[in-house]
Amino acid sequence: MPVLITVAALLLLWAFIVWDRRKPVQKMSRHELDVGWSAKPLLKWPLHLALSLISLMFGVTEWFDPSLPPFTGKLSAIVSMAHTTFGEHGPAYVYFCCSVVLLVLAFVLWQRKARQAP
Repeated sequence: MPVLITVAALLLLWAFIVWDRRKPVQKMSRHELDVGWSAKPLLKWPLHLALSLISLMFGVTEWFDPSLPPFTGKLSAIVSMAHTTFGEHGPAYVYFCCSVVLLVLAFVLWQRKARQAP
């Protein structure tokens, strides 16, 4: 199964590279080259939405296949505290709460960006 996921990811990467090469390249003027060029500011809400979905998937995984102590890793203290406080599904609750917070933050940032757009 991991081999199939790896092959699928590589095929998706290849499809993205082929799609991205078809975009026309925009030429820069001499003025832009002399003065300098700065990238457009990044949108923050898609990042928060993606992190919310990732946290949701962690929560679903923890809900259906809960981890058992002793916990290891960088989040072991938080996961251990959630497990002792809320029981077997405690880490899933933490992930679900993080997902909701990130989703609300993404919505707020999206609304703020929508109000700024002309």
